[in-house]
Amino acid sequence: MTAARRFHLFLSPHLDDAVLSCGGLIYRLVAAGERVAVHTIMAGRPPRPLPQSPILADLHARWATAGDPIDARRREDIRALSQLGALARHTAIPDCVYRVTYTPAGEPVALYPSEESLWAAIHPADTAPLLLDATPLLYPQTTALHIPLGAGGHVDHRLVRDWGRRLARANPGLDIFYYEEYPYSLNQGAVEAALAALNPPLDLAPILHPLDDDALAAKIAAIACYESQISTFWRDAEDMADAVRRDALVVGGGIPAEREWQPRG
Repeated sequence: MTAARRFHLFLSPHLDDAVLSCGGLIYRLVAAGERVAVHTIMAGRPPRPLPQSPILADLHARWATAGDPIDARRREDIRALSQLGALARHTAIPDCVYRVTYTPAGEPVALYPSEESLWAAIHPADTAPLLLDATPLLYPQTTALHIPLGAGGHVDHRLVRDWGRRLARANPGLDIFYYEEYPYSLNQGAVEAALAALNPPLDLAPILHPLDDDALAAKIAAIACYESQISTFWRDAEDMADAVRRDALVVGGGIPAEREWQPRG
């Protein structure tokens, strides 16, 4: 009798985080016959009218997406994950830069209007925590749940991490992994700070996932699908490919790798 294939579910805060962080691992799992899905949480459409904020003006200029930027980003995500052989699912909670409250006159006011606000405290008027509390585990057949660690401290990453931990407690039979969010994980002390911020604390052991040439090439090709996002971290696609190769060597101590963390015991 053939053993049942495992089902890996990656929780991705935004439309690129799982591939940036675990694209090589996703490729390896699929190549080994495992089933993989990526559930992107903050993939909802923005409100209309849009709030006026410095961060939105900057992002929309850099993304250079015509029409609805979320439609374009969803298409990028589907293309990237299809290349890796994984399922793509999107939830309708907007990215934090689109989440708003309203004045008495009905005008939208951005909850996170600046670059600095993305790394600050969760706004008390933010409804995303309540929406996440009402969101169950997407695939009941999941056997392994991969949760963002929160490296870098982005608001949405912290929210998805904490929700993932609640899912883990509600589904005690799952294998749980916490992945380091690339490229934030390269910032000095970012991973250590994320580990220390876990509340309640967890005793986690690092797991290295070595990447052979095929896995590394597949990851780079998948990241290249996020054309609107390349300029966020790199000069161009070539610079991205060089950086991904170089940084994977750093993570693996001379052997290309990605890293997750798993509860001991």
